Amino acid sequence: MSPYLGSSLSRAIAYGIGGMLLLGALGLPAVEAAPSSSVQTVKPAQSDAEIAVVLDRQPLKLSAPPILVQGNLMFPAKAIFDAVGTALRIQTGHVYAGSGPAQIEGKLGSKYAVKGKQTIPMPAPPTLQNGRLYVPAKFVSLVLDKSIAYGTAGGKKTATIGYTEDQMHGFARLLFEAARNGDAAVIEKMLSRGVDVNVMLVKEYLQNTALDYAVLNDHAKAAKVLLEHGGTFDKQRTFQVLMSHNAQLMEELLKHGVDPNMQMPNFNSSLLAVACNSIHSMNPDGTAAIIHPSPQLVKLLLDYGGDPTNDDSLTNAIQANSREIVQLLVRHGADPYREDSLGSTPYERAVMSGATSFFILDPDSGTAGNNLVPMLSVQYGDGKPVSEGTITMVGTGSQGSIDKSFFWQSEVVNLDVPDGEYRIPNIRRPGAVYLFPDKRLQVDRGTAFPLSIRLPELNVSVTIANAGKNQTYGVAFLYNADGTNVLTAVEVVNGKIGMYLPPGTYRLTEYSAGDTVYKLSGDTVIAVTENGGRQDLAVTMS
Repeated sequence: MSPYLGSSLSRAIAYGIGGMLLLGALGLPAVEAAPSSSVQTVKPAQSDAEIAVVLDRQPLKLSAPPILVQGNLMFPAKAIFDAVGTALRIQTGHVYAGSGPAQIEGKLGSKYAVKGKQTIPMPAPPTLQNGRLYVPAKFVSLVLDKSIAYGTAGGKKTATIGYTEDQMHGFARLLFEAARNGDAAVIEKMLSRGVDVNVMLVKEYLQNTALDYAVLNDHAKAAKVLLEHGGTFDKQRTFQVLMSHNAQLMEELLKHGVDPNMQMPNFNSSLLAVACNSIHSMNPDGTAAIIHPSPQLVKLLLDYGGDPTNDDSLTNAIQANSREIVQLLVRHGADPYREDSLGSTPYERAVMSGATSFFILDPDSGTAGNNLVPMLSVQYGDGKPVSEGTITMVGTGSQGSIDKSFFWQSEVVNLDVPDGEYRIPNIRRPGAVYLFPDKRLQVDRGTAFPLSIRLPELNVSVTIANAGKNQTYGVAFLYNADGTNVLTAVEVVNGKIGMYLPPGTYRLTEYSAGDTVYKLSGDTVIAVTENGGRQDLAVTMS
C-alpha cells in the first residue's frame, strides 16, 4: 500500500469517482495535514451536520459519528468496530483492532500502524477527543479491508465504506473476464469484494453468469471456486464438457448437482446418452470433425447415478464403436435387447456394425480385450480415416457362405467374421461408392490383414441436374451394362454421386428420394476404360 500522495491520487482518479476522494485503502485523507506533534487530544473541525456512514451501500448507524480533524476523516474506534463486529483492544497507549494475521496495531500519537511485519504510514495518529478514541479512516480501511471515500452529495456529508456502484460494476466485469480466462485467484478476490457470484451483465455478457463463462471456456479450477460460492449456470452447457473431455470439470459439476440423467432438449436424449455417442463438430478451418466419446466421462456419469437402463446410451455407444463404453454400460444394467427410441435394439445395431462381441464382458480379473473382433481402418488416399461407411465382405473357400455388410461410424470398422479369406466387392460412404474387381482381405487369429485399406480417387461424378430442394438426398442404384443386375446402391448427397468404378460399362436408371422412385435420363450409361480420366456426368429425374 503506497504512502505517497502522488501515486495514491493517481489510483483514486483511475477509479473515476466524481466529486469524492478515496481514503483508507488508497491512503488519502480529505486534506493532507502537516505533520503534527505527538499530543493525543486534538480539537475537531466545526461541522453543521454529522457525517453519515454507509457500509457496502447500506446506512450504518454508529453510536457516535466520524469527525474531521485537521482535514483528516477520523472514526470513533469503539463505535465503528462494535458496529461491524470487530474486536477492539486498547492497552498502554496501543490500539489493537481485528484478530489473527489481520490484526492492525496503532499507537496514540503515532502516524504509523503495524500489520504483521509491515509498518504502514497513517495520515494522522489515533487521538482522544472528550474521552473518546478516534482512529484515522485508513486504519479502519486496513482492519475492514475495504476502501473508504468521503464526500458531500446534496449537502449531506457521507463516509462511504466499501465500493461505489461504478467500482462494483468494474469488479463484476473482472469476475467475468477471470472466468473466461480461468483465473481462480481473481475470481476469489472479486467475490471477496462483494460481487454477486450470479450477477449478469447483459449488455456485455448477455444472459450468462460467470460460471457459464468458466464452463464454456473449459476452466475447472475457476468453475470450482464459483460453484463453492453458490454459482449457477445453464446446465445445458454441460455439453461443452463432453466436447472438451474435461473430466475434472465434469466431476465438479456433478458434485454440485448436475444430474447425469437430465434431458438435453437439443438432442432429445439424456446427458448420459449424449456422452456415449460421437459428436459431429467443425474445425476452425471449416472441415468436419468427429469427437469420440470419453469412457472416463461416461464412468463419472455412471458413478454419480447415471442410469443406462431407460435411454439410448447403449445404442449410442454401439454407433460410436466404443467397446469400453459398451462394457461399462452393460455392467451398469444396460440391456442389449431393449428397444431404443427408434425401435431397434442395441443388439440389432451391433449386428450391422460387427460389434456383437462387445456385449461379452471381460472377466473382472482378466485382461481387457479377450473378446475383440478384427478391426480395419478405411482411409482416404492421404491416410485420413473415413469415419462413416459400409463395407461388404464375401467369404471365399471354406467361408464361402458368408456375405455380410458392416456399417461403421468411427475411425475403424469391426469385421465380425471368423478366420478365413474374404473378398471386398464394395465400400460405401456418404455420397460415394467404390467397386473393386478383386480386393481381398485375410482374417487370421482375430486380426485383419491388411490392417488398413486406402480408397482410390473417384473417377466418376454424377450430378442430378433437376433435383429440387427436397430431392437432393436419396439413394441411386447402379446396374450392370444391360441393366439386369443391381451392383450396388449409392447414397446421394447434395444432389451428387461420386464413384470409383473399374473398367466396364454401367447404368444409373433409378433414384429414390423420400417415398418416390424416379427414372433417370441423360448420362445414364457410364463407360469406364483402363486409362480413362475422371468423368463429370449429369442426369435428370422424371
